Amino acid sequence: MIRFVILLLLWQILSDSNMASVGLRVFVCRASSVLFYLTMYISILFFGLISVDRCRKTLRPFRGTDAARLTRRKLLSGAVWCLMLALCVPNVALTSKAPAAPRFKCSDLKTEAGLWWHEVVNHVCQVIFWANLATVVTCYTLITKELYVSYSRTKARGAGGAMQRPSGGGNAAVAATGGPSQPKRRSVSGNVFLVLAVFFVCFVPFHFARVPYTMSQTRVRLFDCQLKLFFFQLKESTLWLSSLNSLLDPLIYFFLCRSFRAALFKTLSLPPATCSWLAGRGSGPSSVPLGTSSAGESTMTSNSTGLDCPDISITYGAYAVIVSCMYFCTFPIGLFLNGLAAWICVHLHSTSPFIVYLKHLVAADLLLSFTIPFMAASHLPGATVSLKAFACRYSNVIFYCCLYTSIVLMGLISLDRFFKIVRPGGKLLGQSLVVSHVTAACVWAMLFVGTAVPTIILTNLNPSKTTGDQCMSLTGEAGLRPHQYVITFVKSLFWSVSVVIVVCYICITKRIIESFRKSGSNNSQGKRKAKLRVFLIVLVFFTCFTPLHIMHITFSYRETQKSVCTDQRMKVAYDMTLWLSSTNACLDPLLYVYLCKEFRAQLVQ
Repeated sequence: MIRFVILLLLWQILSDSNMASVGLRVFVCRASSVLFYLTMYISILFFGLISVDRCRKTLRPFRGTDAARLTRRKLLSGAVWCLMLALCVPNVALTSKAPAAPRFKCSDLKTEAGLWWHEVVNHVCQVIFWANLATVVTCYTLITKELYVSYSRTKARGAGGAMQRPSGGGNAAVAATGGPSQPKRRSVSGNVFLVLAVFFVCFVPFHFARVPYTMSQTRVRLFDCQLKLFFFQLKESTLWLSSLNSLLDPLIYFFLCRSFRAALFKTLSLPPATCSWLAGRGSGPSSVPLGTSSAGESTMTSNSTGLDCPDISITYGAYAVIVSCMYFCTFPIGLFLNGLAAWICVHLHSTSPFIVYLKHLVAADLLLSFTIPFMAASHLPGATVSLKAFACRYSNVIFYCCLYTSIVLMGLISLDRFFKIVRPGGKLLGQSLVVSHVTAACVWAMLFVGTAVPTIILTNLNPSKTTGDQCMSLTGEAGLRPHQYVITFVKSLFWSVSVVIVVCYICITKRIIESFRKSGSNNSQGKRKAKLRVFLIVLVFFTCFTPLHIMHITFSYRETQKSVCTDQRMKVAYDMTLWLSSTNACLDPLLYVYLCKEFRAQLVQ
């Protein structure tokens, strides 16, 4: 159902962007929005049922689940689907009017019977939410109370044992403080409040905002236009929050369902105790985190010599799984947006240097998107040595080249914008179409021929099981110095482009404000839009790329020195900033829409 909700969100985004065709907006009103609300309230109902089941298991832990109970649960689940489908099918059937104008609301497409049924369904959905809210709060209050009583009982029993055995030394002290049970209690309480947090963050704001919004739509005389618009925007913002439930639910499955965790670890070829520090399961030898020996000595998984490393309390294997999942989530979004942008660019004529650079930027982002699955798969602890070697030699190299190609092209786009706004009447060499084509080709040649090809050639050592986690282990002595030169070059490239972008957009902002002052215009909305466009580009650029290059300075130095005990926290931070830089491929298409009129027109067409 999560994939289905994400697909519905894509349709909703296109419809809300005011760039969708009339047919697509009609489809969203008749089918997509109805199915979105259907899945949302089904999720709310199952939240309530899961809460009741957890409460029953906590209050009556020795009452098992037999075949008859399982059958009743399946029938109840089927009844939930049938009930919600029975409510939603008439909504689809009664939204049968044709739009009378290009701009319309979904309610304009409903018949009179459809409007009446829509109101009935709204009331039913409100009852469903508030009833399930009461159920969830009641159940988890009872669960928390039972856990606290159980913990107090265990603590009192331990304190009594300590008083009877004063010579027990360390064990008695641990028992008196309830030491071993405290982490488990904190973990269980955290799991309880995680469920409540997801439910309240995702669903409660929307339903609180929906009450005044409904009143503003039905009691017209009590609300002016500005207040109506405010409640509409509030409702839409909180509706976006409710859609986040499709992303947060898998975390609940992980923390609450042991069989789900076991199946996940089996699929990823992870040992069962990989995330024991996350899931809060025991503290025995079987739950020692990956990369830590039973004696408490931490060792890197890529350690080829067996030397001891500093004591690390976190598990890099668990973080690697999280980072891989983040890459896998980024891939379909980046591929869809850049595929759409590439299709538009094919039908877009190169009438200016800006469009030339934009097309090359789309190509770089699209190629980067294709390398993301290899990056994600190679991060998994269960990845084969051959896959990691392929990623180190080829896909990661292409990833970085595309990344820096995007950085340089964004700098060239900033220069083009600078010349057009600050010197609109001048005709410089850089504003020629031929020069822009040659410049873009030189960027590709410089980064791919000058950095990628030597890196691929010099990554020539055979991988082994002990060195498969570290790309530098595949580089021979002859390749270390060129690798340092490449790193120095691309870092210098990034900081140079950063300076260019900052200077260009400061001058652009200054010129736009001066233009408004000279014209005597008080168009504050126009000023806000201009500033938004300027700072949106700067924000995307520095949010995506600056953290990576701050981390790169230290991490690259330690990696080229072949430090056996590289700090795992630094590796985790570097992986997170590298993922953040890959999200630029998802954000760039949004910049095209804001900055390029021709792109926007072709998208609408």
